[in-house]
Order: sequence, then C-alpha cells, then structure tokens
Amino acid sequence: MRLTHLKLAGFKSFVDPTTLHIHGQRVGVVGPNGCGKSNVMESVRWVLGESSAKEMRGDSMDAVIFNGSGNRKPISRASVELIFDNSLGGASGEWSQYAEISVKRVIERDKGSTYYINNTVVRRRDVADLFLGTGLGGRAYAIIGQNTINRIVEAKPEELRIFLEEAAGISKYKERRRETELRLRDTRENLTRVEDILRELDKQIARLQSQAVVAEQYHQLQAALNVSKGQVWLLKKRDASAQWEKAQRNVEKFVNELEAQMAALRSNESALEVARQTNVSANESVNQAQASYYEINAEVSNLENQVKNTADARERIQQQLLQLTTALEKNVVQLAHFNQLFLNAEQSLETANSEGLAAEQAVAQVKNGLPALSAQFQQALANFSASQTTQLNTEQHLRLEQTNLDHIARAISETQGQLSRLTQSLNSIQITSQEEVDEKQSALNLAEKDVTKLETQVASMLEKEQAMSAQIKVQRDLYAEKQRDLSHLEAEIASLTKIQQSLQNSQSESTLKSWLNSVGLPHEIRFWQSVRVKEGWETAFEAVLGAKLNAIPHASLNIKTRPPGALTIALDCNAENDLAKRENSLYALVEKVEPKQRGALQDWLAGVYILDDEVNIEVARNGLSNGEYLVSKQGDIYTKHSVTYFGSQSLLHGVLERQAHLEALEKQKPLARQLVAEALEQVTQTEHALHQLRDAQRESNALLKSALQNQHQLNLTLQQLKQTQSNTILRQKSLQSDCMVLEEKLQKLNDERAAKEAIVSEITQSMDKIWQDKITAEANKVQAEMAFNQARTQLQSLEHAYQEKSFNIKIKQNEINELNSKIKHATEESASLKLRKDEAVATLNVTQMDTLRLNLEVALNRKQQAEQLLAEARNQLSVCEQDLLQQERLRMQNEQLLHPLRDKLEAGRLEEQQTRLHFELCQAELSASQLSETQLAEHLETLASKTADGKLKVIDLERRRDQLDRQITQLGAVNLAAIQELDAEQTRKLYLDSQCKDLTDASETLEDAIRKIDKETRGRLQATFDEANRHFSELFMTLFGGGQARLELLGDEILDTGMQVFAQPPGKKNSTIHLLSGGEKALTALALVFALFRLNPAPFCLMDEVDAPLDDSNTERFCTMVKKMSEKTQFLYVSHNKITMEMAQQLIGVTMQESGVSRIVDVDMEQAVKIAEVANA
Repeated sequence: MRLTHLKLAGFKSFVDPTTLHIHGQRVGVVGPNGCGKSNVMESVRWVLGESSAKEMRGDSMDAVIFNGSGNRKPISRASVELIFDNSLGGASGEWSQYAEISVKRVIERDKGSTYYINNTVVRRRDVADLFLGTGLGGRAYAIIGQNTINRIVEAKPEELRIFLEEAAGISKYKERRRETELRLRDTRENLTRVEDILRELDKQIARLQSQAVVAEQYHQLQAALNVSKGQVWLLKKRDASAQWEKAQRNVEKFVNELEAQMAALRSNESALEVARQTNVSANESVNQAQASYYEINAEVSNLENQVKNTADARERIQQQLLQLTTALEKNVVQLAHFNQLFLNAEQSLETANSEGLAAEQAVAQVKNGLPALSAQFQQALANFSASQTTQLNTEQHLRLEQTNLDHIARAISETQGQLSRLTQSLNSIQITSQEEVDEKQSALNLAEKDVTKLETQVASMLEKEQAMSAQIKVQRDLYAEKQRDLSHLEAEIASLTKIQQSLQNSQSESTLKSWLNSVGLPHEIRFWQSVRVKEGWETAFEAVLGAKLNAIPHASLNIKTRPPGALTIALDCNAENDLAKRENSLYALVEKVEPKQRGALQDWLAGVYILDDEVNIEVARNGLSNGEYLVSKQGDIYTKHSVTYFGSQSLLHGVLERQAHLEALEKQKPLARQLVAEALEQVTQTEHALHQLRDAQRESNALLKSALQNQHQLNLTLQQLKQTQSNTILRQKSLQSDCMVLEEKLQKLNDERAAKEAIVSEITQSMDKIWQDKITAEANKVQAEMAFNQARTQLQSLEHAYQEKSFNIKIKQNEINELNSKIKHATEESASLKLRKDEAVATLNVTQMDTLRLNLEVALNRKQQAEQLLAEARNQLSVCEQDLLQQERLRMQNEQLLHPLRDKLEAGRLEEQQTRLHFELCQAELSASQLSETQLAEHLETLASKTADGKLKVIDLERRRDQLDRQITQLGAVNLAAIQELDAEQTRKLYLDSQCKDLTDASETLEDAIRKIDKETRGRLQATFDEANRHFSELFMTLFGGGQARLELLGDEILDTGMQVFAQPPGKKNSTIHLLSGGEKALTALALVFALFRLNPAPFCLMDEVDAPLDDSNTERFCTMVKKMSEKTQFLYVSHNKITMEMAQQLIGVTMQESGVSRIVDVDMEQAVKIAEVANA
C-alpha cells in the first residue's frame, strides 16, 4: 500500500478542509516553528487509532478539535482521512480486493470518535487489524515522533520486544493466541462446572429414586384424606346452617323492642327542641341590651378623654411658643457674627494671591537656565561612557584571544594524546581467526541435532499422555456408571425396606405391639419375612393366606387375655413335607420356610391347588371335593360352587414379592460394591502411570529447554565471533583513517596558535592610550555633574515655596465658602422659626372647652337607661334555662333505657355473624376440596345406616381423618415432585454427558492450537531477532563510520523475555545506549528502527524532526540511508535542516498567515528544478 492523500478538516490548527497530495517517495514538511507541522504527523497517528490524549499533547481527546483563534470561533467536529493506493493488493483481509482504501476518523465534541474504512463504519480494532503486522499503528516503529528517540532509549526490555514482534509480523499470532487462551479458559471453566454438576446430579438421581416410591404411596393416602375431610366439613356445614337460622330469629326480636323505645325518645326530643328555641330568643334579647349598653358606655369614655386631651394640648402649645421666641433672638445675633468673619477672610485672600504670583516668577526664571546645564552634563557623561566602553571592549577582546589561545593549546595537547592512543589501539588490534569460527559452527550443528532428537522424544511422550488421558476418561466414565448403579441399588433397597417397615408402624400395629409386649410375644418377626415362594405366584399366596401372612410365630398358645385387634399366631411345629409331594399342590411352590413354621403353613395350604393357565377351569372345578379350591397366578380362587376374584384390600398386598425382590437386591449389593472398587483401582493405577509419564515428560522438557538454551548460546556466540571479526577489520580501517585526520588537525592548530599570539601582542600595546582618555573624560563628567546638581537643588527649593503659597490661597478660599454656607443656613432657620411661632398662636385661639362638657352630661343619662333594660332581659333568660334543663333530664333518662336494648341487639348480631362466617367457612372448605356435595351426602347416608342409632357424628369422621393424617405423617418428609424431578434430572444428565464430551474435545483442540501458535511464533521471532541483530550492527557501523552494536535477549524463552540494546561508537567503551550523548542516542535509535524496516518494510514512515540533534556529517549519512530505503518505503518527514530538505522529492510548506490557522503550500522539487533550468536557459 502507498499513501496518496491526507485530508484534514477541523484538526487542531487545520480548521479549513485541507488535502495533502502525496506523490513522492520522500516528502518533506517544512515551515517555521509553531505553524502546525507536527499537527500533520499527529493527524496520521490519530487516524490510525491513537487513544492517548497525552500523545496528542492535550488533556482530553476533544483537544484535537479546533478551539478557536483571535478571528475564528471554535468548531465542534474534526476529521482526518488517509487514502492508500492498493492496486498491488497489499492490504490484508476483506479489504485486499479494493484498489483504493480510505481510512477515516471523525470526532465530535463530547460524543467520541467514529472510524470508517471506505465510508463504512467500523471499530477501532478493525482499523488496527488492517495494519496489523505492517509496523503501522498508533505507537508502532513506523511513526518516529519527537519523543520516539527517548521512548526507544528509555524503553524497558519488554517494551523493546514489542518493536521486534511488530517487525516479525507476529502481532496477529499473539492476538490469535490471546483469543484462543480466553476460549480455552472459558472451556475449562465450563468443563469444571459441568463435571461438578454431573457429580451432584448422580447424587440427586439416587435420592429422587427412593423419594419417588414414597411419593406414590403419599398420593394414595392423600386422596383418601381429602374425601374424609370433605365429609367432616359437610356435616359441620349442616350444623352451622341450623345455628345461623336460630341467630337470625333472635336478632329480629331485639330490633322490634329497640324501635319501640326509640319512638318514646323522639317524642321527648321534640319537646326539648321547643324549649331550646325559647332559650335562644331570650339569649338574643340579653345580647341586644348588652350591646346597646356597651355602645353608650364607650361614647361616655370617649367624651371624657376628649376633654382631658384638649386641656393638655393648650398647655403644650403655650410652652412651645415661649421656646420659639428665645431661638429667634439667638439666631439674629449669630447671623451678625458670620458677616464680620466673611469680610476678614476676603482681605487675607488678596494678600496671599500677590505673594503666590511673585514665587511663580522666580521658579520660571530658574527653570529656563536648567536645560543648558543638563545638556553640558549629558555630553560629559556620554564622553565618559564611550571611553569606558572602549576600554571594556579592548579588555574583553584581549581576554577572548587569550582564552582562544589557551583552548588551542589544550586542543593541541588533546589531539596529540588522541593520536598516541589511536596509534596504541591500532597496534593492539587482534583479528579473530577463522578456525575458531568454524569450531563454533560445528558445535552449533551438534546442538541442533540434539534439539531435534529431544523434540521428537517430547512429541512422542505428548502423544502417550493424550492416549492415557483418553483412557482415564473412559475408566472414569466406567467408574461413574458403576457408582450410579450402586447408588440406584442402595436407593431401591432403602425404599423397599421403608415400605416393608411401614407395615409394622400403623396405628393398629402400635396398639397390638403394646399387647404383645404385655403377654410376652415377639413382635419384630412376622410370618411373611420367613417365607419364599416361586417367582410369579406371590399374588396367589397372598390371596389364599390373606392376613395370615402377618402372623406371629410362637412356640405355644399360653395367652389369657384377648388381643385388641385381629391377630394370627403360628405355633411352632416341625412337620414333614408331605403336602409338597402332592401333585399341583400350592405348597409345592414354597421354596423356603422355617422348619418350625412348616406345620402351620401346611395346615393353611391343605386342599389348595394351583390352576395353570392352560387347564380348563370347569373340568378342574368339577374334580374338587368340599373344602378344596384352586388358585391362579392372578390370585383368583375357584371352589366347586364359587369363584372369588382377587383385588388388593390391605397393606399386605405385594409383601411377598417385595421381600423376595429385597433379598435379591441385597445379594447383588456386594458384587456392585466390588465392581465399583475395581473400577476405582483401575482409574488410580492409570492416573499413577500418567503422573509417572508426566514426570518423565517434565524431565525431557527440561533437557529440551537446556538444549535450546545451549543452541541459542552457541548461535549467539557464533554471531558475536563473526560480528567481532567484521568489526575488528572495520575498526582497523577506521583507526588508520582517524590517525591521518588527527595529524592534519594538529598541523592546523599549530598555525592557528601563532596567529592568535600576534593579535594578543597588538591589543596589549593599545591599552595605555585608552586608559588616559578614560581619566580625562571622568574629570569633565564630575565638574558638569556638580553644576547641574546645584541648579536642580535651587529649583526644588523655589518650587516648594510656591506650593506653600498656593496651598494658603486654597485654604482662604475654603474658609470664605464655608462662611457663605453658614450665613445662608442662619437666614433660612430664622424664617422657619417665625413661621412656627405664627402657627402656634393660631392653634391656641381655635381650641374651645364648653361644648365638650355639655355633650358629656347627655351621654351619662343615656347610660343609666341602658343598664335598666339589660337587667330585665337577664331575668327572662334565667327562666327559659330552667325549663330547658328539665327537658334535658327527661331525654337522658330515655337514652339510658336504650343502652341495654342496643347491647342485646349487638350481641345477637355478633352471634348471627359468627354462625354465618362458620357456615361460609364450611362452604369454602367444601369448595376447596373440589368434591361433589351430592356424592359426599350419599356416602354419609350409607355410613349413617350402618350405625346403631342411624346417626353419624362429626367426631367419628374426625377420628378417621386423623388416622389417615397420622399414616401420612409416618411417611416423613415427602417430595411430591420427585417423580417429575427424576424424569427431568435423567434427561438433563444425558444432555450434560454430551456437553462434557464436547467440552473435553474442544479443550484438547484449543491446547493443540496454542502449541502450534507458540511453535510457529517462537521460530519466526528467533529468525527475526537474528536478522534484526545483523541489520542493526551493519546500519550502526554505517551511520557511525565504525563501532559495534548488538541486541541481546535477557532470558531463555524468547516469547516473554526482554531485549536490551548495547552500542559502542568508535573510540568509546560505552556498553548501554543510556550512556551515549544525545546525537549518538538518536543515531542508535534510527539504526534500530531502520533495521526493523529492512525486515518488515512498512507502507510508509513518519519522522518528526528526528535529525534535530545531528550535525551536518551525520545528517548526510542519515539522508543517504533514507534515500536507499525509500525504494521500498514511502517517507513523510518534518525537518528544519537544509540537507534533509534537499533530499525531498516533494516539499509541503506549512504556514500560519492567519493567527492560529495553518495552511499548506505544495512544491514538487523535480518540477521546480525543470522550471529553473528552463528559466536559466
């Protein structure tokens, strides 16, 4: 790919849309400092995905947007676009098919960045992937900024390895490996979780299998319990209905009594309301009389106050009139005094004005003579300064020439010393022999063979390890399967055992157990536990024996009390097996029975024969005698005159079959445990063999690692020998050249020293005349300065006197102005006093007292009449209040009679509500049971007909309900969803088994992929390191004209070790790059970058003033190398150096004619040369 256009808009100082047409291999960007050249370079780094605002020289990424200038406002958007020519298909991935590729980045203030490739919105990672492995990117080695040299010099060893990885093009491998590791980690975590889940799932399935059996029995008992509860609630509902009707009748009775009493109360309240109206009218009359009295009383008080206030006001006015007369006389005296002071102040002002005019004329006369004296002083001062400057310059020139002479002497001494050292170094050079190089090469070949052999051995062990891992997985699966079989077997045994034990834990058995203990009979052993019959005929035996299966074996029948329930006792009797010899006898199917119980069983089965399926039933029945009968496998019993079909009627159903199955399972249990132990032993043995193999593999890996280290060390030593041999030859040539240069330099320094000594002699002779001129000028300066200072002192004295006269004039003027103000104020105050005196006399004449006293007497008479009317109204109100109080007592008595009636009514309603709620509760419980009331009622009638009195009580049904509840409780905790959960868990286990296999296969595949990536990366990185080391050494000697440099790895594993740069310029013994000067660091860093370019040439290279620390000689070497490398790589660089500018095929000038705004001036150098040649012709 080749860069053809760079478009900027709103980026930093490039506010206007700007396009840089790049059509050369070497493009220089030039311009004065601060015009925006570095912004061009930063724009390329920014569009390639730079995310650090610090690298953009800003505090945030929004700082790249133009922020305004003196004449322009800030904008809110910036964009940079790179256009590449991809006609050769150099791009990777999906973009390789395009002949032209556009990469664009747009940022809006406070909104972030957006990336585009060919006007398609992409992620920042997509832009990075496009340039992955090409050396381009936000911080790749192809962008050499002003801080890149320092970044390379100060980089940590791990950071330097990143440059090498980018040059090797393994960035994409590292990205693939990182993604693969993430997927492998997720896969292993998922596998671990799945295995944990499977282990828990096996335990869960075993538990659920035993719970499912108990849940089935629970459902049967629960159905019977629900029917019993429904019957109880139906009976309670009937009783509640009768109680509810009785309570309703009581409430109606209480309501009638309460209404009669309420009628009497309402009559009383009517009379009370009439009395209240009368009382209100009397109260209003009292209020009216009282209001009239209060109004007249207020009027009397008001008139009394007016008489008193009028007398007080006349006395105050007379006193005020006396005060005004005294103040007026005082004001006249004060006004005459102010007028006399005013005349005296005007006379003093005239005298001060005449004195100030005389002082001003004296100051002007002295000022006119002062400029001439000042000019004489300045001339003398200038002459003295000139002579002093001449003396100082001559002395400085003398010291400079003497310093130059000393410097030349030191340079001659240093040059002689350098020449001596170079001669000694040239004589001491020893070139490495070719035999030593060949010996190291042979040792390296042997080491490579050892590495190949060990790699083959390690690969073989790895295959064995994978085979053993697969075998362990198969064995573990087998062990898990055997463990599940054992768990299933134990769960089934536990379930059957619990069911068999439940036959002995019912309520009736509990009562019977107490009786058995009292009479000394055993209760743990039952008859069905010691009998085994032929498989398939268990139902037939249950149908024939019935409750006798639950019989208790005992030696004798010595019992005095009757048991509380049904019980069969089988007496011990050692009888012969005569019955077993009979043809088709049911006893013949007995496979096991205790000898002592054989007599009882023969007694029970005498006359009982089996009925096979193929036998004709009618023929067999006709052949029976009385007392004999046939029984089929299904438990159906056929006598000569009847047939009884079997149905499960008790808890003993299936007891023989369950017991036989339980014993068979107990026999299988040791074998299952043995199989589990054997499978576990196989897994343990295989795992032990795998551990041994892995130990051997670790030893082989250690040997391989040691061999690789030895191979690497031999290779490094061989390269160093070759490099040392080449460097020594170059060093010899360089030393010979340097000796010749130093000899020429020594001759030039001797000639220059002779010339400097002649100049020093001439300067020393001219110093005496300059000293005499300086003394004469200094005497003239002192005389002129004294005359000028005397005149200036006199002028200052006269000016001070003039300022005092002017200040006195201003003081007199201020006194006159103040007296004018006081005279005016006294005149105004006199007029005001006269006006207030006239007003006081007028007010005193207007005030009259006779009318006020007459009005007061009339008001007192009206007040006495109002008091009489108020007393009469209060007497009438007292009578009305007595009548109202009597009616209120009657109403209270009637209300007290209502309270007992209301309490009875409330109690009746509460009772009615309680019975109604009880009825509704019964109805709700019946509805919740979801049973038909009609069927429940019919069933209750059937049960009632069986009782002695034909009535059914609730307590009987509750006793039956409690019995069923206890049977459910005896089952213990029941998992009602066990059956459904068991099916779901088994289905889930099948799915997880397949998931576990898939995850294991995926993990192995990812591990193989990582090993392949590491092997390929390690090979490419080692080859790149060797090649880069060689190129770096060659370019270092080219740029420095000698010396040696190398790259060294700090560790054995190249994938994660650091890399360090060692450089030794000609004639120096520095070991690391940190000890070099600034220019040497720059050349060393450039040598390293260009070495990486040789390995993996980037499409273009950006350089921002990298030649700044270089002198002209090194700059020419740098330019020569850039010209050579520009054949494959496009260079875009910023420079102020004329030598670097001359090598450009195209110059792009950046100017800032408008403050804060950059513009572009493009110059094609080849076209400019042609125009110049045409002009000269």
